[in-house]
Amino acid sequence: MDSAEFSRARAQRYNCLQWAMNEGYLNGFLDFAGLQSGDEVLDLGTGTGLVARRAIRRVKKVVGLDNSPDMLKIAALENPGVGFVLGDARRMPFRAGSFDKVLARMIFHHLTEGLELALDECRRVLRPGGTLAVSEGVPPCPEVKPEYVRIFKLKEKRLTFLPEDLAGLLTRAGFVNLVCRFCLLPRVSVRNWLENSGCPEQVREEIMRLHIDSSDLFKKAYDLVFTENDCLINMHFFMVRGERP
Repeated sequence: MDSAEFSRARAQRYNCLQWAMNEGYLNGFLDFAGLQSGDEVLDLGTGTGLVARRAIRRVKKVVGLDNSPDMLKIAALENPGVGFVLGDARRMPFRAGSFDKVLARMIFHHLTEGLELALDECRRVLRPGGTLAVSEGVPPCPEVKPEYVRIFKLKEKRLTFLPEDLAGLLTRAGFVNLVCRFCLLPRVSVRNWLENSGCPEQVREEIMRLHIDSSDLFKKAYDLVFTENDCLINMHFFMVRGERP
């Protein structure tokens, strides 16, 4: 499967992902971001517009930026009140000081090259006193990171963060007054994640096998439960926000 085919398959199934559609996680992230009614907001890596759709109910304006035409086609059809722009997080097509808030839910792990440039761009497009709010999936403890990396390496090229990595990224980019929070989604279906991932069947089967054959520490850390044809895990997310001085 080439990258264009993978992108199309992923876009078509993204809104079927249990974790991505979880209202508690979506609304919890927006609450954490501290949105205000007069805010102008950038949803970075907007995908199909799941975050943008809910943010527009709370603020003055939302713009969604993504580098996937397939994702943006779905986002534009389903979210007429939001402006969507095709572009690169590392070279944003916006003037300095355009936004009060930048939201970055599950985007930074995709930036395997130029992540620091993206953070610099986030700071550039924010107004003084504006806020960057980030959320990423993280291993439940450092000890299972090697197994976490091995599983995700089969799915896609990506970065793996621990909570301190994300906080350090914002600090080095010049953000201040950091606030952090954990979010746990219980009993998430691994099969749902795999079947809506856009991955070929043989990759899905191998990832499921790695869960089944994982270490006792991995099973305990994820509170992994086996069912007849699935396994359920507790997904762990870390949220961090910082202000532009």
